Amino acid sequence: MRMISRAAVGLFAVGLFTASTAQTAAVDTLPSRVIIIRHGEKPRDQDNHHLSKAGQRRAKDLVAFIGAGYPKPIALFATRPSKKLDGIRTRETLEPLARKLAVSIQTPFESEKFAGLAKEIRTNRRYAGKTILICWTHDEIPDLAAALGVRPKPARWKSSVFDRVYVITYSGGKATLSTTRYGAK
Repeated sequence: MRMISRAAVGLFAVGLFTASTAQTAAVDTLPSRVIIIRHGEKPRDQDNHHLSKAGQRRAKDLVAFIGAGYPKPIALFATRPSKKLDGIRTRETLEPLARKLAVSIQTPFESEKFAGLAKEIRTNRRYAGKTILICWTHDEIPDLAAALGVRPKPARWKSSVFDRVYVITYSGGKATLSTTRYGAK
């Protein structure tokens, strides 16, 4: 029978404790809910990077939607505008809600950098147990949801869909995705 030294047992126990503590710390930093929407409708003119009239209405509808069913988001995130001017609509979609809630819109990442945003949200203790709202570009939303822990990764959004809402809730470190819709066309 092989003898295991006390030092080896101690190191093993410290390793287990450290892994358990790291997992607990990760769970302790998760928000309670992350709401993800797409920006409002685009105009027909492809050179116009702002919301259409329908998109502006949808942005106003967001205020009532959030106010009617969700705790106040403590953070609003939109894509950072790129050199091609992509990302302006996400901010414009959040502006009426930001005014109503007196919460600034943060734009730290371009849409393709969704993993950085997901890491920030999942690890920043400021967001622990809180509600976060993200307005992103539709091409990247399924990957963003997956980076936030949703399994399996959701299907790609059709380019014609502007009213879908992803609601990711966390319990015991596990992300659960539900979907709903908001706003009138």
